[in-house]
Amino acid sequence: MNLGGQPMDLTLLEFKLLHLLASRKGEVVERDFILREVWGYTEQVRTRTLDTHVKRLREKLGEHAEWLQTSRGFGYIFKEPSPVAVAV
Repeated sequence: MNLGGQPMDLTLLEFKLLHLLASRKGEVVERDFILREVWGYTEQVRTRTLDTHVKRLREKLGEHAEWLQTSRGFGYIFKEPSPVAVAV
């Protein structure tokens, strides 16, 4: 995956998580839904796995880390990035 022309080295789970959130940009995605879709959990579980992966994704996104926002007590949201001016 590339971000601003620079390659991003993502694990499969990081990619699946980022893809899920980005495909629902602007929408708060519930923790339990993410855990089912990305990790395949079939029951409600208490785990910090999701939070750890979001933290790692934010680190890899660097200056774009704000794209992944927490909806406290509910889940996560991928905020649509502001348009970037491109010099031609």
